Formats: sequence, structure tokens, C-alpha cells
Amino acid sequence: MTDLAYVNGTILPVAEATISIEDRGFLFGDGVYEVIRCYRGVPFLLDEHLARLATSLAAIRLELPFDIGDLAAIFGDLLARSQEKEAVLYLQITRGVAPRNHLFPASPRPTVIATVRPAEPPTPDERAHGIRLITVDDARWGRCDVKTTNLLANVLAKQAAHEKGGQEALLVDEAGFITEGGVSNFFAVVDRTIITHPKSVHILPGITRDFAIELAGGLDIAVDERKVGLDEAVRWDEAFVTGTTKEVLPVVRIDDQRIGDGRPGPVAGELASAFQQAVDAAVKERA
Repeated sequence: MTDLAYVNGTILPVAEATISIEDRGFLFGDGVYEVIRCYRGVPFLLDEHLARLATSLAAIRLELPFDIGDLAAIFGDLLARSQEKEAVLYLQITRGVAPRNHLFPASPRPTVIATVRPAEPPTPDERAHGIRLITVDDARWGRCDVKTTNLLANVLAKQAAHEKGGQEALLVDEAGFITEGGVSNFFAVVDRTIITHPKSVHILPGITRDFAIELAGGLDIAVDERKVGLDEAVRWDEAFVTGTTKEVLPVVRIDDQRIGDGRPGPVAGELASAFQQAVDAAVKERA
């Protein structure tokens, strides 16, 4: 089916969608976004994504002229028209069109854009054999907890990882602590305890991250939210990343260092299975 876009109330093919060159999202990155995975036509963890969106909007002091819950109907219309069952919904909201000025416009009219496209889930090989991460200095701005469209540092990190043969970047701060992946949250595993950077301004509060932690509670898997040093990697049993499009994906190598025995570990496997069971349950509930 044709990739579709919603632009300020109009649905049309992505190839025909346009915005003004004076949109503040284009000029300043003055906007926020969400990415929502749809399984068999059902947006997964939609309420959680909309709650994070509300937090991001509040952080940049942008008010919508409608209730944020109304976005669910827009997503439903896009999905129905596209007939795409395994899809990714992308939503972007900017402060709208105004003459270029760093100050907020007096009466902003937000630009609301959404697209629906086929999902590109992890490959069978990635799920079965894991992925390699490449460490990159974390050069992002100081409010990584806000999901803004200012993603140049992430783009450069992902490109650097790709050029070195990695499937994802692993961001490391000046003190040698791992913050997160370029487009994912990171977990190390030691003795059936998952260790991940605590929520703060230094990481994105990942929806799948939080859901994985919730799932761990029902699987007798302990959780330790603390700063993780890259120098600890020699002691890890396994590692994995989480994300809306990555789900729960095992990590078997960081740079040239093998993690554990170099194969996907059981904790990541249990969480991945529990994740898929939760997806199946959510789809069945909506059927």
C-alpha cells in the first residue's frame, strides 16, 4: 500500500506531503516526536507513548489545541486507510510556522504530522545470534529525557557505528559510564540481574525499557538501576537493548569484546518471549 501521512488534518500519500520552510521544526528542531509499533493493526503500549508525548510537550512548553487522546483516532484512521498490519506510526509535533526568530511566536499553531509505514523488525539472524554495538562518545544535549527532534548527535553516532560494522551505537559519557544506545536503551546482565542506567536527564525514558523492567518482575529477574561502567563488561553474563522497533534484542559483542560466551543469553531470551506474549495478548484483547 502507499505510505500515508497526516498533515494538520489532511491524509495524503507521503510523497505529496509538504510543510512550510518556515516551520520551526525544520528551522530549529523545535518539536517532539513519538514512534509507536503496531502489531496486526494494534498500536502497542499506545497509552504509555501518549503519556511520554505529553511530558515532552510540557518540557518544551508547547500546548496542543486539542486533547492528546484525540491522536488515537488519527492513528486509527491512518492504519485503516493504509491497510498495513505490521506497521510503525511516526508522530511529530512542532511549534508551527512563524518567521525565523529564536523567541516563541506569540500565538503558535502547532504542526502535527503522522505517518504510517511497514515495520522493519529485527531480522531472524539478529534475534538468533545477537548484534554488535560500537562505542561512541555521548555528545548529545543535556536533556535526553525529552524526546525532541534534535537528533543530529544520534545520527552521527549511528553512522559511526555502521561504518565500523556495528548494528547500533553504544553511547558512553565522559566518565566512562554507558548511558544508552543510539536508538535504544541498554541492559547488562549479571547473575540474573539486569543492570541499566537510572532514569535521569541523561537517557530517554524508553517505553520498551520500562515494559521490560515490568516483565522482569514476573520472571524472577532482579533489576538494578544504576550507572554502568564500560569497564565492567568483562564480568557481564550477557547484554541486550530494548526499543520500540528493536523490542528485546540480544547483544553479543561491544566493539571487539565478546559479551559472556558470545551468544544470546537466557535472560534476554526470557524477556523477548514474555514481550511477544504480551503483544499477542494485546492484539487478542483488541480483536
